[in-house]
Amino acid sequence: MKSNVLITAAGAILVTIGTFLPWVEVLGIGASGWVNGAALPMFIIVLGLLCLGLNFIAKKWGKIVSIILSLLILLVGFAFVASFSESGESAASGLWIIIAGGLVILVGSIAGLIAKKESSPTA
Repeated sequence: MKSNVLITAAGAILVTIGTFLPWVEVLGIGASGWVNGAALPMFIIVLGLLCLGLNFIAKKWGKIVSIILSLLILLVGFAFVASFSESGESAASGLWIIIAGGLVILVGSIAGLIAKKESSPTA
């Protein structure tokens, strides 16, 4: 298995784990994203798994779409951190792990794109 796929898989695992951990902490009590329903955590998990699947595709466009989706994961994570900071609450470990997972997916996708460019024949 290619190293970029393994890196992306590690990121997808981190993103999935992060959705089940607390996202916000208020007065020492943590709450995950699943508190108000499953739509957003499921969306984040699906994005991570899509990135993993797209890195299995041996085409350049799969890596590019994976990069875009990993940036969307990062955007969602940082948006929640900013939102919680504005309201005086602190972001908990789950959001930071989601962000770390998004970064790992981004690195894996970029590595796959670079490896694809290096392995393509030059005419």
